[in-house]
Amino acid sequence: MTTKKYQIKAMGHCFVVRKSGLWELSTDLQYISELADILNKRQGNAFYLIVDMRGMRVPQEVKSNNEKYPIFLDRRNQKGEIWLLDDFAQADHLLKYFKQVSFALKRTTSRDECVEWLAQYLSPSEADAVTTWLDEEKRQ
Repeated sequence: MTTKKYQIKAMGHCFVVRKSGLWELSTDLQYISELADILNKRQGNAFYLIVDMRGMRVPQEVKSNNEKYPIFLDRRNQKGEIWLLDDFAQADHLLKYFKQVSFALKRTTSRDECVEWLAQYLSPSEADAVTTWLDEEKRQ
């Protein structure tokens, strides 16, 4: 039995995403499809996206194939996004999808900087819930 390499969870008016393990093309396509469905169901409600990519490894083959299929996520109501990374080059292949969005993508390798960002954009209760989620011992 294979372990799911990502988790998407709604928390108030934000979504938290955890990606981990060796990323494969099938995983990438499944993740994008599920995320697109979730975002489309927002029906005009504002949201933030918090993505924890610590521990995710993306081989060059997946990065190259990422170029070959179109990705469209409805981000019209998205107010912000932050990525928590192991290193800044980890998800460079995804930056092209943020060239025409109405918010600034924040990338960080610091858990504390991520928590500061959460406090700036989310309500205190949402920021606390997301911080707890970030700090969970059982990373999936």
